[in-house]
Amino acid sequence: MKQVEHEIHHAHQPDLVRQSELIHSKSQIEKRLQPCRFFSFPNVDVVSDSASEVRKAGYELGFTTENRKVPHNVNRFLVPRMAPPTIEHDFIREFLWTEKA
Repeated sequence: MKQVEHEIHHAHQPDLVRQSELIHSKSQIEKRLQPCRFFSFPNVDVVSDSASEVRKAGYELGFTTENRKVPHNVNRFLVPRMAPPTIEHDFIREFLWTEKA
């Protein structure tokens, strides 16, 4: 069985190559499994066109590897992921912390 192709160096690829890979990989996943509604950037290679490319490929949401809280006005194709620290207490404190205006 052929693997779904995926290049991890998005920032160094031409626009058309990135768009083609997004569409092709989504199509292959859906053909073999089920609808694929979300895209996760596997590394920090997000470029200025990433959000529009993910949207044009038909995804509903895109998740980056940026480790921060999700702001209320987040671009739904560039949603940060909040990674928990290794110590549970620190995670709870960070998760519950709210900014003062």
